[in-house]
Amino acid sequence: WGLLDQFSKEPLVQKELERRGLKGFELRMRTRAEDDPVVAAASVCARAEFVRVIKRLSDKLGEPLLKGASARVKEQGAKIVEKFGARALGEFAKLHFRTAYQILEAAGRLDELPLPKPPPAWRHTA
Repeated sequence: WGLLDQFSKEPLVQKELERRGLKGFELRMRTRAEDDPVVAAASVCARAEFVRVIKRLSDKLGEPLLKGASARVKEQGAKIVEKFGARALGEFAKLHFRTAYQILEAAGRLDELPLPKPPPAWRHTA
């Protein structure tokens, strides 16, 4: 079995496990799972790997890799596409995020890496 911090809907994670061939794997989700030492250790390892990969990508790019969806991030994304090509954007960014679509659309290069058009922006109405 596996323990996961409850940050998403269980069926979503369970479906992904099954897609990867882990049918019948018992997934236990709970809030504050990081209170378990094993989950906390895994979180530290994941963070260390994230920092290592960001450093490697920053070195490849020649400047610190920005995170988020700001105008500066989009400018940097355009540089990445110009320098390495549209397909390389997936090495530097999450392609399922709206920002990746916007970068490729602005560069006129959606034909090289077709991404689905994102849904309309969500607006909080409260």
